[in-house]
Amino acid sequence: MGQLDVIIVEGRNLKQKDTFSENDAYVKIYFDDKSQKQKSKTIQNSNNPKWNQSFVFNHLTGQDTLYIDIYDKDSVKDEKIGSIHIDLHDLYNK
Repeated sequence: MGQLDVIIVEGRNLKQKDTFSENDAYVKIYFDDKSQKQKSKTIQNSNNPKWNQSFVFNHLTGQDTLYIDIYDKDSVKDEKIGSIHIDLHDLYNK
């Protein structure tokens, strides 16, 4: 088992989900099994949020994909702005 350090720096030109204001954006980060899900702070009223947050995962081999989802926080239901899936398989061989 190894450790994976992830730094979420910023989002640029995020698609605006709110009608009357900019996004209240946050990030969820997790592996395939979602057992180590972590969440960033929420940056209010910005389509170009700067998180500059570090996350540490006790990475288990066999979990080959890191998921990063960006959401707009709303009072009723949070809306997904976008996502990326990163294949970590090549890291195992280094």
